[in-house]
Amino acid sequence: MGTLSAVLAVSLFAAVGLGFVGVASADAPTATDCSGFSWTTQQLSGEAYYEVDSLEKLQCIQTKGLSNNYVLTSDIDASETATWNGGKGFDPIGDPNGKFTGTFHGDGHTISGLSIDRGGTSDIGLFGTVSPGGRSGASDWTAGRSPGANMSERWSAPTTAPSVSP
Repeated sequence: MGTLSAVLAVSLFAAVGLGFVGVASADAPTATDCSGFSWTTQQLSGEAYYEVDSLEKLQCIQTKGLSNNYVLTSDIDASETATWNGGKGFDPIGDPNGKFTGTFHGDGHTISGLSIDRGGTSDIGLFGTVSPGGRSGASDWTAGRSPGANMSERWSAPTTAPSVSP
């Protein structure tokens, strides 16, 4: 019985350590993790949009490309972001050196439990910095630019992801 328990524990550890789909990750995906994701697209108003169907893909928008179009295809529970990046939470999409210039379409889905705690920094929120050409459909997604802001309480209630009108 002890051998079976040890094998099961090792198998479970391997599944969690490798970040298989359906198993909660311990930390934010790395650039290497992001490059391994398979992205599908759909057409909206004649343009291709990358489908965001997981918390990991939401975080990987920065790596996939800040000028691309994205559509949320399911509700996302982002509560595990409270432990990401040493407790700093979700890494905002875009920054002053790389602004989000694409389009993010919420398609009526929600992102709940998103945690961002980056005291002493600016440009925090789901989108850190959005270029004038970038569209997220709601100005409050880029709010929270004041240094020392803690966004975890702000995002604790379900928030409907914005939809963008063509």
